[in-house]
Amino acid sequence: MRQTHCSQLSHLPLLFLACASIAAGTAACSSKSTESDSGSGGSGYNPGLGSDGSTAGDSGGQGCGQSKLEATARPVNVVVLLDRSLSMSSPLSSTDPTTRWEAMRQALNGAMSAVQDRIGFGLKLFPDSTADCALTEAGLAVNVALGASAVTQIDQTISAATPAGGTPTAAALIQVSDYYLKGAGSTLVGDRVVLLATDGAPNCNDQLTCDQTTCIANIENPTQTQNICQYDPAQCLDQTNAIQAVSDLNSNGIRTVVVGIPGTQYSQYQAVLNQMGAAGGLANPDPNYDYFPVSAASGLSGLETTLKNITTSLIQSCQLQLTSQPPDVGLLNVVIDGTTVAQSGSDGWSLDATTSPPTVVLKGATCQLMQTQGAQSVEITYGCPTIIVN
Repeated sequence: MRQTHCSQLSHLPLLFLACASIAAGTAACSSKSTESDSGSGGSGYNPGLGSDGSTAGDSGGQGCGQSKLEATARPVNVVVLLDRSLSMSSPLSSTDPTTRWEAMRQALNGAMSAVQDRIGFGLKLFPDSTADCALTEAGLAVNVALGASAVTQIDQTISAATPAGGTPTAAALIQVSDYYLKGAGSTLVGDRVVLLATDGAPNCNDQLTCDQTTCIANIENPTQTQNICQYDPAQCLDQTNAIQAVSDLNSNGIRTVVVGIPGTQYSQYQAVLNQMGAAGGLANPDPNYDYFPVSAASGLSGLETTLKNITTSLIQSCQLQLTSQPPDVGLLNVVIDGTTVAQSGSDGWSLDATTSPPTVVLKGATCQLMQTQGAQSVEITYGCPTIIVN
């Protein structure tokens, strides 16, 4: 089980500190360097000093100058796609009368409030109204503004809504995609994420045909010998379209994290949620699941812990924009947990010079590590020639 400790790292002059492990259930912490590592009038670099503070005789040699540059993480925008189907009015468990809907409201409010200074949140409920499978709104009911106002509005919106209807997950994901790609969300600066929270399986596609093994009415009532979906095809498990919708979002640079709240105990539901989690680009680091299951036994506290772990550690940006322009971009290096990451290759990093100052972009496995496990320290150093290959 992975675990890192924030308390032991507070003295380090880090430009970005992300210590987190969802598997271990620890909270993440973040910081930017407030110490000056620079000479030359505070320009952010000192080519005359080695990393140990000694005079460097050769800027390309072993004792080349090395200073830490400050950078800011790219903003993160999250649309919470929340299942408001009728089953969300059910109690969490036989011993906890709190409804799934109220539990989600409380857990979301706590998780979002903790990170609202660095993550912008919006909300999409599905279905749109009390109609069974309705998704009729012309525009998405989301609020993407950063700060406390969005969190407060989301909490008020959930409080005012009533669970009803089915679970048109695939159609709702397509609407969020349209919002991000064609609607008001297309002008957002930063990373784009969908946090899908559901207590059941996708359905509401009346164009499907299915047998009893993938008919939700039969799955939840195994003693029923007749295939209910031959009369009500909207009860068919709409797994193919839901997985495809998540995959399409990911292909367009929009990552999805999937949370299965109490009610997703059926194996068929877990299978489709696992596939959706794997396709979304923000899979659970737990080797047993690609989505984030919340058991009825863990109750409200389990749901709160899961959501807080996701918002504080899994949803991380792989783009760090420098706060100043380095004199020579050929003297930059990225150091993660004390190890210099080579620039070249699919798992290295690149420099986006279209921004001013430029932005360091982590790639491949390096980016995935940051998004799923975090790191004790990430530093961008200046003064030594960029390491191209290990």
